[in-house]
Amino acid sequence: MARSAKKRRATSRTRTTKAKKPKTTSNDDYEWGPQTLSIIFAALSVFVFLSIISQRPEFSGIPQPSGRGFSHLLGPVGKFVGVMLSGIFGWCSLALVGWLGYLSLLSWRGELLGRDRVQSNWILVLGGIGVLISLCTLASIFLGKLGGGSVGYLIATPLESLVNTAGACLISAAGFLLFLSFVSGRSVGEIFAGVWDFVSDLFVLVFVTVPLLIFRYVTMGLQKVWDFVMLVMEGIFSEELMQRAHETIFFWQYEYEDDEDDIPLPKPQVRKNTIKEEEPEPEPEIEREIYVRRRHETERVSKRELESAQKKEIETGPIEYFKGKYRAPAINLLARGEHKDHSENDTVLVEKSRQIEAKLKDFNINGCITEVHPGPVITLFEFEPAPGVKVGRITSLADDIAMSLRAVSVRIIAPIPGKGTVGIEVPNEDRETVKLRDVLESPEYVRSESTLMVGVGKDTYGDPVVADISKMPHLLIAGATGTGKSVCINGVLLSLLYRATPAELGLILIDPKILELSVYDGIPHLRVPVVTIPRQAKAVLEWAVDEMNKRYRMMQQLGVRSIDAYNRVVNGEEDPDDQAYLLSEQLEIESYSEEEEEEYDDEYEDEYEDDEYEDEDSESEEDEEYEDDEEYEDEDSDEDQEDDLEYEDEEEGHDDDEREVTLSEQLVALPKIVIVIDELADLMLTVGRDIEDLITRLAQKARAAGIHLIVATQRPSVDVITGLIKANFPARLSFQVSSRVDSRTIIDQMGAEKLLGKGDMLFMPPGVGGLKRVHGAFVSDGEVKRVVAALKKDCKPIYDAHIMELCKKAMSDEKSGSDLEGDDEYDSLYDDAVRVVIEKGKASTSMVQRALRIGYNRAARIIDTMEREGIVGPPDGSKPREVLLSGQQE
Repeated sequence: MARSAKKRRATSRTRTTKAKKPKTTSNDDYEWGPQTLSIIFAALSVFVFLSIISQRPEFSGIPQPSGRGFSHLLGPVGKFVGVMLSGIFGWCSLALVGWLGYLSLLSWRGELLGRDRVQSNWILVLGGIGVLISLCTLASIFLGKLGGGSVGYLIATPLESLVNTAGACLISAAGFLLFLSFVSGRSVGEIFAGVWDFVSDLFVLVFVTVPLLIFRYVTMGLQKVWDFVMLVMEGIFSEELMQRAHETIFFWQYEYEDDEDDIPLPKPQVRKNTIKEEEPEPEPEIEREIYVRRRHETERVSKRELESAQKKEIETGPIEYFKGKYRAPAINLLARGEHKDHSENDTVLVEKSRQIEAKLKDFNINGCITEVHPGPVITLFEFEPAPGVKVGRITSLADDIAMSLRAVSVRIIAPIPGKGTVGIEVPNEDRETVKLRDVLESPEYVRSESTLMVGVGKDTYGDPVVADISKMPHLLIAGATGTGKSVCINGVLLSLLYRATPAELGLILIDPKILELSVYDGIPHLRVPVVTIPRQAKAVLEWAVDEMNKRYRMMQQLGVRSIDAYNRVVNGEEDPDDQAYLLSEQLEIESYSEEEEEEYDDEYEDEYEDDEYEDEDSESEEDEEYEDDEEYEDEDSDEDQEDDLEYEDEEEGHDDDEREVTLSEQLVALPKIVIVIDELADLMLTVGRDIEDLITRLAQKARAAGIHLIVATQRPSVDVITGLIKANFPARLSFQVSSRVDSRTIIDQMGAEKLLGKGDMLFMPPGVGGLKRVHGAFVSDGEVKRVVAALKKDCKPIYDAHIMELCKKAMSDEKSGSDLEGDDEYDSLYDDAVRVVIEKGKASTSMVQRALRIGYNRAARIIDTMEREGIVGPPDGSKPREVLLSGQQE
């Protein structure tokens, strides 16, 4: 029984495998069989046509030499086929050519082969024979045996004897229509409609299209002749007279140009039937029309205006900001972009619009493309959905639309702000490279009065995009490696260097990657050399916080609310508050060095201690003090020398008539400071929480003090861009990122992962609440080096001594904190980690990492240092380490 069961299973398996083989062969037949059969039918059709048409010398078209007989084009076989077909069917044998061509078309479509096609093939063969016989009969009635051949003559002769000529024509015509309907599978009405369409199209082609084409080429020739006449007679007649003559002769062109950008509206028609008037028949055609909105040429400033804007020279500037004569770099140092239209032609755009509509219709989303906006890098298609279509259904089909258009990626804006349409952004095949010089020469940049105006790039319509950093007031940049983040930072810095002088702008560049911003080292705008060490970066940010607080105190004393108002008061453009003159004393106190401040504090403490010990002193000491005061009063009342000396010290040699000194002589205008951090993730990894706190404080308060931050990172994760940092950076700029999570982190929504790279970005301006797609301005390394060399040539920077001292102190603290071995660097958080370990009574890398909010590698190094110094014990598997040092020993 077991063997029989096995045999049954084996036979069932072999049966299943045998059943699969015919399917594979049928698939192979479907691949090459229809095409082969179609080629055979096409060849037979051409062979029959040449056999019939070349059997007589008058139809062959081949000249024959004299003295020789007629030679058939296809030889004796072709001659035999032609004679036989002409004798049997007459001139109706040409219908065989059309029938064989029809079979070739059906075979190419795969509608002839297959078991389910046997019945339809027999219908096609029999119906074709019936059509041929009825056609031969009809031709023999009018043309005799020559028209229908032997077949037509044998049927038409007895038919005419029975029902006469009219009846024979009627019967043969009816048979022809019935057999033709039987073969084609269409009704007689549809056949008549098709014949009518063919006749009407032929009529339009012969009597309308061809004459209009001839008229068009004639008018084009007249246009060239008229242009030549205009050139010859330009100096004879006035331009106005010639323009009127041109409009009169070529009137149709001016009507077309005037109505080119207008939407054609249907003309109202008055009808007698009121029911038909309610049916808006022309409206669907108007909704289906696609209007390609070509961008107009960008307005350019005049050469004189551009030169006047670039002439920023300072003969004698404040010595504390820079040394030498400053001159703005020439715009010629930057390369100009190619002024070429990279957008696709209207035919391709209309075809893509139809593809988008068809793809959305496959998902039961009805609507139409209303407008197309070609741009330098992408093309925006405005899709107007039908009533009842949810916008959310369209946004989920971005990948399907990209697949249908064979595009890299497609981004959907649902809906476009201020419009009732959905935007579909499709990348162009030929993309334009936006140059920084084109943006800096735009009217938006040249005519702006802000000193912190920067060029960003061009939008989807090709218009320049500029931004004012003072209104942002801080900018957060994120993007993966190679997407254009560093190029954007270079463009921002060059825009500032072309815009502001060292007296108006101070730059602090923090570059943990060392190589990105080191090219700017030595320009006059820098307040400190390019910072590349994380501990120095922390010291610089601490100075920025102190500078912010100092400026706030100065503005408070002056009674102003912003750094711009402060500078206007200092320059004498506005009247100060009554408390403005109190600022001089405050400035004198804050101008002390650290040593002077410490001495001042020590003296103040000594005096305060003397006052406390007065109650404990003896009465004799009080008497001595009282006697000293009396002596001082006597000397003051008699000679008044002490008051005169104090008055001279306070006035510093000024007379009584010159006590009122203008505020501009006491105060100096403060420059705005822009701090650029190229890689925030590296600083957060090495320094940790301190950097986050300093950046948060600056982002919250530094706007009014004229201090602005530009922070860039290639890893926009939540541990780098924390909630506090992101909340205080309303202006954000995102390049292409690797995932949707990173896109949500930087711009609070998806879309950045769909960007194209190479400068393609999403810009979130402050206070707008929406995203703006911008194609970033490109600037090469050679252009940056040329601009920096021009700046270094004229003047040299004078670095801030206080910042330099803080940087040196940070480096000295780092060296002094190194361990006794001298191999490992001292960690600034080491003492905090020791305190945490002693308080907890146990030690582990994860505990130090959580307590100090630092990376795992840094926490592991700290634990290893504790083990070498005998603070903690060796590792014990997965258990925490033992703490060997108690709190008292610490």
